[in-house]
This record gives sequence, structure tokens and C-alpha cells, in this order.
Amino acid sequence: MSDPTFAPERLANNNTLKFREDIEGLRAVAVVLVLAYHFGLPPVTGGYIGVDIFFVISGFLITSFLAKETGVLAPLKNFYVRRAKRLLPLVVVFSVVTSIAFAFVLLPEDLIDYLRSLRSALSFQSNYWFDTQSKDYFAAGSREMPLLHTWSLSIEWQFYICFPLAYLCAKSILKPRQLFWGLIFVTIIFAAVSVLKTHDSSNAYFLTSTRIFELLIGSCLAHLNLKKWQAIGKKLVLPAGMALCLLASLLNVSSVFPGVNAIIVCLFTAVLILFGDGNRLLSSTPFNYIGRRSYSIYLWHWPFIAFYAYMHIPASLWLTAVTIAIVLSLAHFSYSYIEQPFRRARSGASTTMGYWFATPLASVLIVLWITRDHEGFPQRLGAESVYVHNATYPNLRNNQRHCHDFSGQDIEACSFGERSAKTKALLIGDSHARHYWWFIDVLAKSGKLKVTGLTERNCLAIPDHAFPKQDSSPTPCAAAAARNFEMVRSNTFDFVIIGEQWTRYAAEKLDYLDEAIQTIIASRAIPVILMQFAADGENKKRCFFAHIKFRTEYRNECDINQQNFHKREAKAYVSVLFDRIRKKYPQVVFIDPQSVQCEQQRCAADIDGVGVYDDAHHINGFGSTTFAHRYLQRFGNPLTAQPGKDLR
Repeated sequence: MSDPTFAPERLANNNTLKFREDIEGLRAVAVVLVLAYHFGLPPVTGGYIGVDIFFVISGFLITSFLAKETGVLAPLKNFYVRRAKRLLPLVVVFSVVTSIAFAFVLLPEDLIDYLRSLRSALSFQSNYWFDTQSKDYFAAGSREMPLLHTWSLSIEWQFYICFPLAYLCAKSILKPRQLFWGLIFVTIIFAAVSVLKTHDSSNAYFLTSTRIFELLIGSCLAHLNLKKWQAIGKKLVLPAGMALCLLASLLNVSSVFPGVNAIIVCLFTAVLILFGDGNRLLSSTPFNYIGRRSYSIYLWHWPFIAFYAYMHIPASLWLTAVTIAIVLSLAHFSYSYIEQPFRRARSGASTTMGYWFATPLASVLIVLWITRDHEGFPQRLGAESVYVHNATYPNLRNNQRHCHDFSGQDIEACSFGERSAKTKALLIGDSHARHYWWFIDVLAKSGKLKVTGLTERNCLAIPDHAFPKQDSSPTPCAAAAARNFEMVRSNTFDFVIIGEQWTRYAAEKLDYLDEAIQTIIASRAIPVILMQFAADGENKKRCFFAHIKFRTEYRNECDINQQNFHKREAKAYVSVLFDRIRKKYPQVVFIDPQSVQCEQQRCAADIDGVGVYDDAHHINGFGSTTFAHRYLQRFGNPLTAQPGKDLR
């Protein structure tokens, strides 16, 4: 988000910048696009480009201010004080209000994660926090994060921290023309980085390295003087504006972004900035009213969306209209009574940074420490919340998180079960192997078995092939498969256990499972196939915890009908595949968790009033552990089975 007030500000050398009403209007366009996208208003399926428009504006404004400064240290100090006064007070007030509101509904572990995200937001690194936590900005689960939108603020602050010093130093050494071409060169380099990273990875959305070129494009504009082209350029304003609106309707969650698409957005934005001065539409009163309040609008709108998603409140046109009205009211209040007064305050650097940066950040760190020490204060949500939390919390902490997408050297750290045992097993597969970690741990300790768990996100465990799930990069999958089956071929394991979300992979990929079985058998290990827990496509964790969030009674409404139509064709093919493997390789051991999860065509989503799901298809640690004990009682331990024994 860019600074939404481009009012004349007196600088150290007593120069002022011309007030540009059209830039206020461009901010209005940007924030309206963001709101339309986040609230799901057609046809703005790519309204997230509004943030990119803000980035270009911000780079232009900041560089325009700095270009009129002389010296380095004094202008730098003045710059940071102005930015802090302008942006931080509202962030602090917003953080306090949002934290109080969400404290009434966030589950214990979610409250801890929220405070961690708040810590990252106040320390200007939330884009990296959300990159590690979510990866996918467009994922449904991301909408439940109250501070997700602060990723863009963090990128701006990272730009503010690094760019002004580098720019002022370069400005004091280089001639104007050299400085301009230096900016162009650096911008091209970072644009190329964005294209390459976006092409090679689906996880480039939040990264500063893929976004910094957008602000730098704005910086380059501050050094352009195209007065002789104004007459022609003004004719390009309407087409450029229409092109941005068209892009907002053509791009969607499947579009490659940022990369090339972001470059196109930024170039059209550059045209509007270069030639938009005096444009009647952008300079109109309604556009300027929204533009001046765009920062407040951007901050306040997202927590409402996160709240509705977290509470599973269905969207409606009426709810959207009411919410937007509330957001605009909050934005007007914030602009009038927080943004403007604090912006004009005559506080010095130490006072400003102490009140609005150091003190809030220190307070959040203390609150986070206390909250973590008290396990998220489950009593906030009532007695049932305490009961559920006490059952699930002990299974939240183990080393399986560190051994999923493993890239370290100490494989021994990924061992569990009876770690001193001579009988050994290897657990491999995707995230479904990971949620079996607790299940296998129970069986391993019962059977005196040491297990090494090395799982890989979105990866079908097949030797000499890379079979990721759809839209996933094959590179880490191939490396993980090669490493794991090299370990299998070393003949050091008595069991090799494969867990996958079998129904997510195409039939032609699953047919290669024979190769994995043959490789395991050749190593003289017993192959073990972990079948899937029940799923019907609905988020069972959200379903179960809804009654705790709303303080209502649970009536087993989340249980799964085993005959549901969810992935019926895939389930049928997997069943045929497993039947074929049983006949072809009698030494393979199958473990079917639904044999203890399901009864009379109904599959439990809770055990004794405690939810067992982590989302739509992953089991949590409590469920995995409890089902393992039930499995042992009913069938015995399959990890002490003789070859050919089929335990279902």
C-alpha cells in the first residue's frame, strides 16, 4: 500500500511537490479493484492488481520527495520520521482493534499464530511470515488469516528501509543522467528476477525480490520529464485505464503472477502517472475522496473478510454492502482522527519511533510469550474448548514438521518410534504420510521398531520419477524420490511404508506404484501401503470447531457418509489398483484406517467429542494417535506382520 496522501509536504530544502489530484484518483481505482476482488464482485477476478498499482505510485512519490533533498543523513532522518508519523499510528490502532475482536473467536493455536503474524507485521516482515505459513495467497485457508493483507505493507517498509539510503548516496555521487540509467538497470534486473522466480516456483507471490521492481518502476518515473510528449501522452490515459480494468477482469487465481503479468500492469500504471495530470475523471471529487482514504480502507477491509471465512459465514450481496459501508465509515473516521492529526504532530524521531514502533512491537512480544505459555488461553471459548484443547494439544508438537519437505543433513533427527530398536522402517510419501506420523509412532513403539520419516509435499513416492500433484513443481519431488529410494536400495530397512493422498494423483501416475513395490521387495523390506482416511470434500476441522466458536452444541453433524460422491471415480480406480497389487504382491501389507474410523457407512469426524481432522482430508495428531490404538486393539500390529499378511 502506498502513502495515500499526496499533499504538498515541506521538505528539508523548503521545496514542495505539486499536488496531483489524478494520483489520488488512481489510488481510488487501485483500492476499489482490491475491494471488488476480495469481496468477490464480478467481473473483477484479478482485482489483486490494485496492490501493484499502489507499489508503482509509492515508488514514484518516495523518489519524487527524495529527488528534491540535498545531503544524506538529515534527509534520511526526516524521511523516516514522516513515514512513521504517516503510516504507523493507524497500523497500531488497527492492530489493537483487530486483536481484541479476534480474541473472542480464535482457537488457541490460531490465536498464537495470529500473534506471530502480528509480530511479523509490526516488524515489517509479514510477507515472509505468510510465505512460510500459506505459500498460496489465493488458497481458501489464506482468507482466514486476519493480517494477510499486511504482506504488502511489509514490502513497502522494506523498500523504505533500503532504498532511500542507497538512492541518496547514489544521488550525491552520480550525475542525474547516470542516476536515472542506474535506476533503469536495477529495475530491469529485478523485473527479470521476478519473471524467473515466478516461472520456476508457484510460491513467488509474497517475496520482496519478485515485487521490488514495481516500486523501482515508480522511482524511474520520478526522473522522467516528458513535457513535449504530454499532448500525445494524455491520449493514452483512457486506453491505459481501460487496459488496467480489462486486466482486472481477465486475470484470475490461475494467472501467473507477479512476473510478466505484473510488469504489464505496472507499465500501464506508469502511463497513467506520467500523463494523467489534470485528467478530469481521476481528479474528480468522488475519486479523490476514496483515494485520500485508500490506506484506511485497505487496512480495515480485510479483517471482515477473514472473520467471515473463519466463522464460515456465507457471503451475500446484502452482507457485502453492509460490510463495505462499515469499512468506508471506519476509513473516514481513521483518516480524520488518526491519520491526519498524527501526521501533523510535531514529535521528534525518538518519540515517534518509540511510541509507534518500539512500544507496540515490545508489547506484542510480551503478549505472545504469555499467550504461548498459557497455550492460547483455551478458556476464552468456554469449558468445551478447554476439554478439546487438552486432548489435542499434546499431539501438536513433534519433529514431523521439520522432516516434511526435508532438506537438511541430519536424517537421524527424523527418526521416531523405538529409536534404539534394531528393526527399522522408512516412512515416505506426501502430506498424508505426514499425518500418519503419530499413527505409525504408536505401532512402532508397540512393535519395537525404529522409523525414519521423510515426507515431501505434493509428491507421489515412485523411484526414478517425479510425480507431483497438479500445479506443483517436480523439482523437489524428484529430489525427494531419488533420495528416499536410494535409502531403500541400501537394504537397511525391514519395512518401507508409503502414505499418499492416492485419489489426488492421475491413474497413469499411480500405475507406476508397481515400480516402488518391486524396488522395496528387491531390498528385502516389507512394503506397507497406508490407505486414506475418509473424506467428502468438506473442511471437517472448520465444521467441528464452528460450534465452539459460536458457543453452540455439537450434534455429530460433521460425520462423513462413506458412500458420498466425493472423488468417486478416483476412489474406484484406487480400489482396483490396490486389489491388483494384493494379488500380484502378496507380501504387501495394507493398513486401512477406515476400518476403525467407520461403522455402518458413517465415518467419525470426532472421537468422544474431540475433532480428529486438521482440514478437509488430513487427520490431526489426536485422531492419528487414537485411531492407532483402536487399530492395535482390533487387528494387532501390522508392523510385526509376516510377508503376505493383509491387515484391513
